[in-house]
This record gives sequence, C-alpha cells and structure tokens, in this order.
Amino acid sequence: MIGQGQTDRAFRVFRRMIKLCEPDADTYTMMIKMFCEKNDLEMALQIWKFMKSKQFVPSMHTFSALVKGLCEKGDAAKACVVLEEMIEKGIRPSRITFGRLRQLLLKEGREDVLKFLHEKMNLLVKEPLHD
Repeated sequence: MIGQGQTDRAFRVFRRMIKLCEPDADTYTMMIKMFCEKNDLEMALQIWKFMKSKQFVPSMHTFSALVKGLCEKGDAAKACVVLEEMIEKGIRPSRITFGRLRQLLLKEGREDVLKFLHEKMNLLVKEPLHD
C-alpha cells in the first residue's frame, strides 16, 4: 500500500492495528517514513510521539527518516532535536543523515549548532556510519 501511494488506506490499516494489536517498531517507522515522504511532517511527528509513548525505542532508520523529512522541509531546529536525541540514545547517525542536517545548518549560518552536534557525536563515536 505504501509503495503504491495509498497513504490514506495505509493509515486506516495502521489505526485498525492499534485497536486490535500493537504495531511493532518497524510498522511505526514505515508510517513515519511514509508521512515524511508525503511532506506531512505534522502527522509523522504525531506518530513519532505516539510510538515513544508506547515505549518503543526508535531505530536508526526511524530517526533517519524523521531527520530527512525535517531537513527537506527546512526545519533545522526540529531536525537538531531529533538528531540530538538519536545521539543521546547511543545511535550513530549515518553520514547521509548527518550530512543532510549539516548542509541545512551551514545554509542557515548555524556553524555553532553544527559544532555542538559534532562534538556530542564525537563523544559517542569516532565518525558516522557509512551508508
């Protein structure tokens, strides 16, 4: 459904799943990615919050999908918050994920924020993962 552009139908199935059984982390990630790709960041963020309220730990793929969507929308502030949470959870961002946010921050002249995130990431790892 998601691959065929049936966003509304996929979301209806997702809502039914929530009522009947607990979706797994991969299902939440697919829904977040789908809404990011449809440029509906409000819905992606709602699902993100709901996922965390259900005690699911987002994966690197979940974080990356959300950072990508926020960067494409130009929302560096929210993308930074998500990336910082990712790092705090001990999850290394890929080079592509970090690079997207890096480009946006440089475009906005926010080298200070970029330096902060890079230093925080260096406490976790030597360098981002290769994609």
